[in-house]
Amino acid sequence: MPLKAFYRVFFAILFIALPSFAALASDKPLLMEGKTSLYQRVLTTPHAELVPKIGQTGGKQIATFSVYYIYDRQEQGNISWVKVGTSTNGNIAGWIKEELTVPWKQQIVLAFSNSAGRERNLLFSTKKFLSDVWNHETPESIVAPLRKKTLENKRPEGIVSIEPENYVNFQDPDNFYLLPILGYEEHLAGNIPVNLLEIASVTEKSQDDEDANVNAQSQEPKPRQIKAFNAAVVFVIDTTISMGPYIEKTQEAVKNIYDKIGENELADQIKFGLVAYRSSTDEVPELEYRSKLYVDPNEVESGEDFLQKVKDLKPASVSTPSFNEDAYSGIMTALNEIEWKEFGGRYIVLVSDAGAIEGDDPLSGTKLGSDNIRQEAKERGIALFTMHLKTEAGKKNHNSTEMQYQDVSSNPYTDDLYYSIEAGNVDEYAQIVEALSETLTSQVDMAFEGEETAGSARTSTEDAQEEETPEEDSNAERIKKDSFLIGHAMRLAYLGRVEDTKAPDFFKAWISDSDFANPEKATVDYRVLLTRKQLNDLDLILSELLTEFEKDQSSEEGMSSSDFFDTLRSISAKMGRDPGQLSDSTTTQLGKAGLFDEYLMGLPYWSELMELTFERWEEKGYMEKDTILNSIRRKLRHYKLINEDSDRWVILTEGAPASEAVYPIPLELMP
Repeated sequence: MPLKAFYRVFFAILFIALPSFAALASDKPLLMEGKTSLYQRVLTTPHAELVPKIGQTGGKQIATFSVYYIYDRQEQGNISWVKVGTSTNGNIAGWIKEELTVPWKQQIVLAFSNSAGRERNLLFSTKKFLSDVWNHETPESIVAPLRKKTLENKRPEGIVSIEPENYVNFQDPDNFYLLPILGYEEHLAGNIPVNLLEIASVTEKSQDDEDANVNAQSQEPKPRQIKAFNAAVVFVIDTTISMGPYIEKTQEAVKNIYDKIGENELADQIKFGLVAYRSSTDEVPELEYRSKLYVDPNEVESGEDFLQKVKDLKPASVSTPSFNEDAYSGIMTALNEIEWKEFGGRYIVLVSDAGAIEGDDPLSGTKLGSDNIRQEAKERGIALFTMHLKTEAGKKNHNSTEMQYQDVSSNPYTDDLYYSIEAGNVDEYAQIVEALSETLTSQVDMAFEGEETAGSARTSTEDAQEEETPEEDSNAERIKKDSFLIGHAMRLAYLGRVEDTKAPDFFKAWISDSDFANPEKATVDYRVLLTRKQLNDLDLILSELLTEFEKDQSSEEGMSSSDFFDTLRSISAKMGRDPGQLSDSTTTQLGKAGLFDEYLMGLPYWSELMELTFERWEEKGYMEKDTILNSIRRKLRHYKLINEDSDRWVILTEGAPASEAVYPIPLELMP
């Protein structure tokens, strides 16, 4: 099964509300049917209100997406009421009519992905209608006229709403929204699995006039809003001994671009920055720095100012401890030390003739891998370009470096933003940098002049394709096309922010997680909402497993079957699970070992870790085992980043304690 399909099916009902073990009070929420530690919860809908007693009216109005635990359920006449609390510790809030709530059995939520490169998704009233569309030989031919009518404010029968034209950042505190999954069904589009998902759209804002929703979402972008679109391009450059010529060409290219944008009065619309990196100064103090921010794009005023700030930028005078350098430290410096929120277009350009030191290397300053770096850039809405200078000196590392950088620069809009420069040709490098800079500048220029730059997804794709030739594109031509597509996505995200685009208001509907014209392209992002307690529980489970796996890996004879499952029983007991579930030590999967079973019970597909048995672990070679261990290590390191990230923790319900704040964790970071 393809990885994309695996994740979509696997996580569509994954993590059915992680358990909470903090409650010490006698008054506990009701348990989900068949569960021992998972509590019933609801999301409130428009017009819901809290009252002290059943049957009362005129209570406290509740924000639409509030989350409550259910402590009791009673009937009065023909009306069902639920007694709710804001946490699991007996903190009772009052009573709500159950008809004004939506059962929330899952921690997983959806968010609309950026629609650049595809058409906007429709939301259907019934599963049958959506299924019938997918059963058609050409689904897009059925959807296109429905979409057209919807955009003309003529809502076709069977269509509930349409995805917003501009991208809505669901993590923005001012626009936070949830698309909880109420049900799902797997469908095959040819041989590609897609998910048909029943969702409820729950936003802060609700409207009584349902038609206002479609009207609001079909408005054209406002030129006066796109006119202010700006961009930042930050070079992250390897400054070790061999990089002198490329440093000079970068300085020269940026100076030339600043001269050109000065002529067009765009100096305030596009800014350039620069971060330099080397390797471990613990190993080689003479390197002076591991990574260093030379130019913050928020602070540079002109080409002369840029050159003045980098006038001391020179290649290292000593060799680094290995051929690979600490590129990830350079990227993280750019991500963390620059205020990216000030820019609509956000670009990082990594330049190196060497590979990146991976997180499991003692020389790593971040302890992160390419997947972690890619995810962190994505979370900030930053496109990560990589320029790999394939010099003769790094010939032995070319293949591994290419794989690293293709992974770190992969994105939903193009295959990847990786460009290899054969023989490290300095002139070709200069041409690529100039092509990238000019393309991004032209996009900002069009926005500044008030020209339509947000267009439809189809138009942007066709415009890029018109320039194609039968011959293979040069790097300079390819980077123009890639940056065009990326720029389109950036503008949709920018318009979503400045025009305060909202997700559709409350409704229930069916949606496809794949594009009708191209089923391999996702239309939604899956996220798992975890509290700090739940994240720490997950961290503890994985840490304990990692410790035992590492012991087995370092042992000459390895663990015996009984030792292995005795260890799992111990971990299970520590976590408050039932270690008795480990009765069959030869066939028990980790997912059924009393560790993750309540999260995963009944799922049709599991991850490799959850399916792991002792027999399967024992059959794996050293390299396969090491791959699993490294994956766990990287996730644990990323959990630390999440814990330290105060900006993206969200409290869903007014009055809930800080312990109930949740973080929207990407599926890639789940075990």
